[in-house]
Amino acid sequence: MPRNPLAGSERTPLPGARAVGKANPAERLEVTVVLRHRQHEALQERVRKIAIRDKSQRHLTHEEYAQQFGAEPADIQAVEKFANQHGLTVVEEDQGRRAVVLSGTVAQLNDAFGVDLQEFEYPGGSYRGRTGAIHLPDDLQEAVTAVLGLDNRPQARPHFRTRPTHGNVQWHAAAAGSATFTPTQLAALYGFPAGSGQGECIAIIELGGGYRPTDLQRYFSGLQVAQPRVLAAGDDRRLTARPSCAFRSPPCLRRMWRTGLLAG
Repeated sequence: MPRNPLAGSERTPLPGARAVGKANPAERLEVTVVLRHRQHEALQERVRKIAIRDKSQRHLTHEEYAQQFGAEPADIQAVEKFANQHGLTVVEEDQGRRAVVLSGTVAQLNDAFGVDLQEFEYPGGSYRGRTGAIHLPDDLQEAVTAVLGLDNRPQARPHFRTRPTHGNVQWHAAAAGSATFTPTQLAALYGFPAGSGQGECIAIIELGGGYRPTDLQRYFSGLQVAQPRVLAAGDDRRLTARPSCAFRSPPCLRRMWRTGLLAG
């Protein structure tokens, strides 16, 4: 079967990373195959008009968006055929998201996408990865824009900045220590409107960390506000509510601060 490299899918090891062995061929993974838009040019034009506040562009419902700009049914069927040929399971299809989720073993996915998944170690930890490009057959070359989930290397890193010292200048903490504020205190300082946030829903994207339910209970109890309902959604079908996040880690504190402000 002819193989074509997927544009933009090339990968190199992270700085300082080295391969320590093949990925377990029996390990089961789920990958998301992302398909092209229907009427791509029309979508780009619509986005352009919305950006310049053209009032002729009304908001589309999810159903309308899927029908006008979602994946072509023929492209979804082509992915299903591809999955069947390689013994992969179709877990989920979503025309609006233009996504087909496939499940299979490392060995099956290596064969299907022409990759060689390996385990890598680097100064920051370890990850499952690959080098080179993902490869697709002729009938998927134009239809597929991305294949996500084969490589699970970290996708985000902190960008902390510190003020440099000059000459013999040395910085010292104030004697009283730095002041901190809870979300409810800041809401009061800035005149945040009163209310419980009932009926509102916010989404928070965290590219690392997780949370413990007991930490949420302790946090909102300390604020003396009702704990909102918190749901963990999948990021490429990986659950984000992992207990690997200590209560004081920055991602957890940011998440709690936002939900605390909304709940307060």
